[in-house]
Amino acid sequence: MPAEVFLDLEKISSPEVSEKMRRIRVTGEKILLIKVNAKRGALIPRHIHQVEQLTVVLSGVLKMVLNGKEFILKRNNVLITPAKVFHEGEVLEDSEYFDFFPEHVQLFKI
Repeated sequence: MPAEVFLDLEKISSPEVSEKMRRIRVTGEKILLIKVNAKRGALIPRHIHQVEQLTVVLSGVLKMVLNGKEFILKRNNVLITPAKVFHEGEVLEDSEYFDFFPEHVQLFKI
């Protein structure tokens, strides 16, 4: 049985993805958590992956587009993106959110 792990997200460095987005990745044996801090105007490029994704917004506003359908996500909103569905987004207000995946994923930008 694997040992328990305790992490303080405030003490983990958050690499810059772009000048408007920073991400912290936390990986377990079979789960991936990504904490995102993004500034207004940041873009999430169109991509797809092989597993479902659960997005939980802590603050701010995101616009996500899944197969052409638009969703506006605000604090405490949850969006489940099914596996193998193209999606993209835009940060409408400075935002903090979590993305959860059931396993380590490879993002495929299209």
